[in-house]
Amino acid sequence: MNSPEGKAILALVRCGDFAHAGEEEAIRIAMAGVLPDPARRVVDAGCGRGGTADYLIRHGLGRVTAFDIDGESVHHAAERYPAVDFHVADAGSVDRAIPGPFDLVTCFNSFYAFPQEEALAALRRLAATGARLLIFDYTDPAERFAGSDFAHLEDNGLWRPVHPGKLRSMALDAGWELTGWDDLTDRYVGWYDELLANMERHREAVITSHGEEAFEFVRTFYRALHDALANGVLGGGCFRLVAVAG
Repeated sequence: MNSPEGKAILALVRCGDFAHAGEEEAIRIAMAGVLPDPARRVVDAGCGRGGTADYLIRHGLGRVTAFDIDGESVHHAAERYPAVDFHVADAGSVDRAIPGPFDLVTCFNSFYAFPQEEALAALRRLAATGARLLIFDYTDPAERFAGSDFAHLEDNGLWRPVHPGKLRSMALDAGWELTGWDDLTDRYVGWYDELLANMERHREAVITSHGEEAFEFVRTFYRALHDALANGVLGGGCFRLVAVAG
């Protein structure tokens, strides 16, 4: 579902350029306590089609730079949201493509697909000391994911949902301190209930734009993701980290 077509289908179903659970509600939850500051330097990592980056600018949360490895989605985002500075870059080496420093880094359902150790190090090199990192993503607190049927679905080979304890040590090695996290699994289940309902409502539009086979693939995938969340194979959460001095 990280392909340009997958993101385009999700945008159609969600009525906005979001590829993460919860769309704007999720951003509000993750950004709770972050006051508006138009001078704040923000980088949105794994921005997809740009909906989250646009939200951050529209709500006065900072001057936003955003990047994704998917050039087609970045091209769409740059044309639609010209107030954002978009780049095509890999999370593991983004510091070589984008100049810092930044005061806030956001990752919305993108970190699970990153080369995580390399991404944390690259993002730390982009961040000012004291900068915040928000990771809103899938979790694996019971370590059930690897042995699950969902882990072996097509396109899931690169999934690495976050284990809180492992993230703490991995982040510290890269210069980030985990200061807290919120378990949002129940909200994720509700968000995917809603997504599946919206998918049925937009069935004809998706089939017209992308074909019936694409619709069935997306619907099957998200039913399986919903069930993995509902059955405890996966969780969802928001992690708050701060960049510490080296």
